[in-house]
Amino acid sequence: MQIQQIYREYPGYTWVGNDTHRVLEWKPIAGIYSPPRLQNPMRVRTVPVSKEVEAMAGRLIGKNGCFLKWITERSRTDYIFFRHGVFEIWGSSERSVRFAVNLLHQHMEHHLAKKTN
Repeated sequence: MQIQQIYREYPGYTWVGNDTHRVLEWKPIAGIYSPPRLQNPMRVRTVPVSKEVEAMAGRLIGKNGCFLKWITERSRTDYIFFRHGVFEIWGSSERSVRFAVNLLHQHMEHHLAKKTN
């Protein structure tokens, strides 16, 4: 695979190293869909949400993604992204992904409860 193809097809991946040894490194790009597709092993879980929850997506995500970052760090997952009414959770272990899903559900329930009160 050519280096230029990596940037277009897999945003977030860059080649790092020197002239004799280069490795592909992944780092998420804030606000741009850039999941860790080339990492092994990787688990992915999708969490579709209702229109009501989708309408409050900005509050769920938080300023500069602070709530999703917190869930990502707390659950030790690699990546969480929201698009098209679905949260995607990417992690290297099933346990961390399940924990992230639970935290995300709790976070959504908290915001829904605040909305009704």
